[in-house]
Amino acid sequence: MVEESSQNQKIDRKSFEKGCLLIEFILNCPDFTATRIPSLYSDFSALKESNPEGYKANICAWKYALQEAVWAGRITWKSDYLVIYCDSKLLASLYTTKYGTPLGMVETMEEALSSGDWMRLDCFLKKRKPIYAYLISFMSSMVTWSLQGIGLLSRKSRRFNAVCVIMQHVECAANAFLALVQDRTMYSDHIYSLNELLSCFSNKVLPPRVLSRLDMQIVVHYLSAYRKEICTCSNGQLRSKTKPVADDVNQTDMFVFKLKTIRDQLQHLVTTLTDNVTRLDETVKAAVKTKNKALALFHLRSKKSSQSTLEKRLQALEQIKQMLSKIDEAAINLDILNSMKCGSDVLETLLNAIGGFKNVELVIERAKMLSCELKDIGKVLGEVDLAEVSDAQIEQEFQALLRAFADTDIKDAASDAVSSLLSHIDLSVPPTDPSAVPCSSPRQPIKIVE
Repeated sequence: MVEESSQNQKIDRKSFEKGCLLIEFILNCPDFTATRIPSLYSDFSALKESNPEGYKANICAWKYALQEAVWAGRITWKSDYLVIYCDSKLLASLYTTKYGTPLGMVETMEEALSSGDWMRLDCFLKKRKPIYAYLISFMSSMVTWSLQGIGLLSRKSRRFNAVCVIMQHVECAANAFLALVQDRTMYSDHIYSLNELLSCFSNKVLPPRVLSRLDMQIVVHYLSAYRKEICTCSNGQLRSKTKPVADDVNQTDMFVFKLKTIRDQLQHLVTTLTDNVTRLDETVKAAVKTKNKALALFHLRSKKSSQSTLEKRLQALEQIKQMLSKIDEAAINLDILNSMKCGSDVLETLLNAIGGFKNVELVIERAKMLSCELKDIGKVLGEVDLAEVSDAQIEQEFQALLRAFADTDIKDAASDAVSSLLSHIDLSVPPTDPSAVPCSSPRQPIKIVE
């Protein structure tokens, strides 16, 4: 995944270099090595039976290269990033003097349609799910192959002519669009027209790409028909989903849409009038410099008229903006009120489940009674019946304790006597001074008689 992402970044950086033709971009793709290009440009339809892995590898290489070329804006004669035009012009742009025109484009298109990676534009706009497109394409390819096998249909009759939606690109653009609009919290910021979408988001969804009108229509249709993230109406207005289930466009949304349309028109008119006033001011100054009084007065009168109109349009624009701001504030207050109402309903349900203050008192009183009863049971279980113990047993145990204490006292007395005796014995070393030794008879030598 890391290598693939870094590879995509390299292609992305190179893709926006000016002067990079489609064929140059294709030949620079990782799968288009010098050893594989002859096979990729050949008629590899026979490999489907003899070498399925090689056939699949060629299909994947062409599909990836064409998708990256569209994503990089290398289809210079079209400004779309979410669709690929499979036609003769695409084939001509892939021509090389050494290998000629690629002969496996029909197989690439059919396999991409069969797998659901691509969808025909007309099927996509009719909200046919990819599984149906897959089954239809798969069955048609089987019939075509069978007819070719018995010689009733030649390969040349299969035409490379279709406008296909690249589902991976659509998914990426849809996620990027939702990431942009999710930060807009105001009510009016979730109501758009297609023209407003183009002006606001065409260059912000997938920068540095600028999505075409068809690209935005595909994104809107995908989010409304396939993912249910937005809802649309017949006049082109759309509303982003703010709830788990998308609401239909109601009358209030229509009023907000009209206000936003008028706001955009006034904004455009204010810009035009501002430019006109600036241009007339420069013209008046030029006429004054040339001392052309009549021309200066004429343009000055036009300038004053434009300024007066501009002030009126600015006032109207400010009123429209204030109205939209108040609508947004009211919508927020309504959401807060609805939230408080839901909270009140939940609180009421919980209080009803509690049963009121009296029920709480009864429950607490009952809990106290049960606690007291539990304490009484514990006391009863902890009492010992002393009547079952005889006096003889008690006397015997008492005599045993006395004997044990007597033995302990005797041992203690003997130990004390020994300690006292040892304390009175002089264990000091006798003096070595002869004068200090008491006088006595001289000691006789020891004799041994044999």
